[in-house]
Amino acid sequence: MTPKEWLALFAFYAAYLFFGASVFYHNEHALETDRRADELAERIEMNELLTKYLAPHDREIQGELLVRLSEYCDKKVTNYTLDEYVEPYTWNFYHSFYFAFIVCSTIGYGNISPNNTFGRIFMIFYALIGLPVNGFFFA
Repeated sequence: MTPKEWLALFAFYAAYLFFGASVFYHNEHALETDRRADELAERIEMNELLTKYLAPHDREIQGELLVRLSEYCDKKVTNYTLDEYVEPYTWNFYHSFYFAFIVCSTIGYGNISPNNTFGRIFMIFYALIGLPVNGFFFA
């Protein structure tokens, strides 16, 4: 293979990985953002219900009940307005690119996968083209 052909194959492979990463990112990140918004709305609703009916006049008892309930249920119901650790997004562009490479290379390492039907179907067709390109590139 000549250096020009090698460079062209590398450019196509890199462009294909970036294309797949952008499709996975835009599809899955939007779903993850919606899921987080739904969880926050549920958390706000639970917090309002609990503060309304559990010791409404005693803030100390109310705070203790919320903390104990959070520990028991393993889901946060404490005050959502406090500055606390926010879990990073699973589907950022870096992880999307990594997933696109993993699909093309058939390594299958990691616990990230598409969560909706479009993402899963796209992954199948993406792999149908990406696997041979990966084979040519690394052969």
